[in-house]
Amino acid sequence: MSTSKNVRKDMNEFWKAHSTEATLNEMMLDSNAQQLSPIDLQEVLELIPNIQDKSILELGAGIGRFTSELCKKSKQVVAVDFMENFITTNRINNKNATNLQLICADVMNLEFTESRFDIIFSNWLFMYLKDNDIKMLTSRLLKWLKPGGQFFFRESCYGQSGNIKKTANPTLYRSPLKYNDLITDVTVSTQYSSKIGFELLWSKPMETYIQYKNNRNQICWLLQVTERGGKDQTFQQFLDKTIFNENSIKFYQRVYGEDFVDCGGHVTNEKISAFLQVHRGSRVLDVGCGVGGNATYMAKQFGADVTAIDLSANLIELAREKNAMESKLHFMVADASKVDYPGDSYDVIHSCDTLFYNSDKDGMIKKFWKWLRSGGEILLIDRCCSDDVAMVTNDHNTHMITIGRYERLLKENGFTDVSCADITSELIKSLQDDLNRFNHNSPSYSNKDNVHNEILTKLQETLQKCSDGVQVWGLFFARK
Repeated sequence: MSTSKNVRKDMNEFWKAHSTEATLNEMMLDSNAQQLSPIDLQEVLELIPNIQDKSILELGAGIGRFTSELCKKSKQVVAVDFMENFITTNRINNKNATNLQLICADVMNLEFTESRFDIIFSNWLFMYLKDNDIKMLTSRLLKWLKPGGQFFFRESCYGQSGNIKKTANPTLYRSPLKYNDLITDVTVSTQYSSKIGFELLWSKPMETYIQYKNNRNQICWLLQVTERGGKDQTFQQFLDKTIFNENSIKFYQRVYGEDFVDCGGHVTNEKISAFLQVHRGSRVLDVGCGVGGNATYMAKQFGADVTAIDLSANLIELAREKNAMESKLHFMVADASKVDYPGDSYDVIHSCDTLFYNSDKDGMIKKFWKWLRSGGEILLIDRCCSDDVAMVTNDHNTHMITIGRYERLLKENGFTDVSCADITSELIKSLQDDLNRFNHNSPSYSNKDNVHNEILTKLQETLQKCSDGVQVWGLFFARK
């Protein structure tokens, strides 16, 4: 097994061989870099946080493809690369930047004071580090960032993206899930906090590489430094390690069908057809998309262009695998309460069985209003409580409100043509049908797996709550 020291040596030799001329083609390892770079650059600049008057650390800066742009608005840029030829070219390209400090060094040997930077930016760096080095560097990044600071990074996942052939390629191609685990599992203490870690805000494939290279494996992330307090994990980690771990997802699919991880997926598709004006070219946002059942339906049935988001990285990974050839589907790991889109971005917003995880319904509805174009439509299906006091189930971090409260929030935030309905009976029937079919087709699961039996028990509890009138399912349609 190669050690971190040996890997760093191999990477050093590799980049010495690919930095002799310090050109764009060498840095991107692609013969079409001159054509690809401007488009890729613009996409990245639109994705990164606001850099105006911020202090930025750029890791793996290369010849300065991003350095120049970062220097235009930021207060200070510290740009680092371990290839002298790249740093020399970067210095020439940015000779007039008075807010730039260039450092030629291995990132594993860097030292900075705590809370120095607002943003850390990295493009194609972690794929040249061993797992343990990524964890060690992540612990340092957390300390170098200010409280609430943000970290943007991009990596080639699964395999090579550039077309320049290499005689030896020491690059470590990982899955997006692996990067999530490596980085979000790290926590540290600082002079300001007893425990901080990175929280995933969003992660998505680069559209430039999809469009021009049919490559969905260029993935970028935005994370934020957050207080962990007494918690060992973020809500996103809780979802992926508990509710939607690999075994649980497979089990849900056996119950609900391979396109869904919750009940009523086909009922929801019927409601989409009945309520929404979705047609070819419609821009749709599906919030809490799961493995993509409703998003796929809207893309295939109507020809809509669908952005589908979910906070579970496991669910999004599976959705991407299932729909790898669907050009109208764009899957994104995202916290809907923290991600943002430009105003007037979407014709339709749909969400099913998602918002009851969010305590700030008013804030989410305000976001939906902003993201919808004038005349746009919204269709929400959510678990609700039956009385006027919000029902919170602590073990699942759920926050339910009444159907009447939902209606008032939609109207108070400017939505018109608001209509609400109690569709509990339809979803109870759907859930009961799913359970009956599962029990008939999968008797071998009975009493053999504690995790699966626990899930079945909770589903039966949901049925009982609905039968007792404690929990209901509400449907909400409105127009901007």
